Amino acid sequence: MSLYSFEGILKPVSPFDFSKSLEFLSDFSPMQNEQEVTSHTFIKAFQTKGNTVAFEVADKGSVENPKSQFTAYSETKFTNEVRESIADRITFFLSLNDDLKEFYEVAKKDKFLKPAIKQFYGHKQVKFLTPFEIPAWAVLTQRIPMSVAHKMKENIVKKVGGKIKVKGVEYYSFPEPSNLIAAFAELPEMVPNKRKAEYISSVAEAFSTVDEQWLRVGPYDKVHDWLTNIKGLEIGRPTLL
Repeated sequence: MSLYSFEGILKPVSPFDFSKSLEFLSDFSPMQNEQEVTSHTFIKAFQTKGNTVAFEVADKGSVENPKSQFTAYSETKFTNEVRESIADRITFFLSLNDDLKEFYEVAKKDKFLKPAIKQFYGHKQVKFLTPFEIPAWAVLTQRIPMSVAHKMKENIVKKVGGKIKVKGVEYYSFPEPSNLIAAFAELPEMVPNKRKAEYISSVAEAFSTVDEQWLRVGPYDKVHDWLTNIKGLEIGRPTLL
């Protein structure tokens, strides 16, 4: 099937060392086998506005004058809304707008931090691609071997997530909350642990009703309280001795 595509340019806040993002993506266990990483680019898929989209990001600048080029692929035509959501998702995923200059100035004066700043200069934290994926992974990894959690996540991605083939390679995306809710009857097969399946369902229900922008920029205490009151993510009260 032929794909629609479009290209865009993103201007990260300097300094930004894209090679350090690629190094992180290569080794980050929770997203193992969910993207293709080379020495200069990576390709990953996600779902947005009901569409499965893959995007390829390449470095076209320098650490002090960074520029990131992306190419997005979809089986359906891109609306302006989807185009904007892709640029926003990549920017947030790679923390391109994080300004660390003030932190560097302070850290350079600290004899313990100064060597680390030199080693990791230009590094920006790569996040999970979507907020929903973070608590879902937290639930899956509770008190079980990492390999088992990986298998459960793979089940969810392969059965409920989106799929798109780019340059002969199939890429799968973690589902949106609504997709997981719609597949509720299949959840015990994907997550063969009754309590975890229940918690994943609760997380999906909660995230299907929240505005992601509020999660990003809302009052910290309110976001914290909302998140930790979701079944499976609650913070228990301390026991009085």
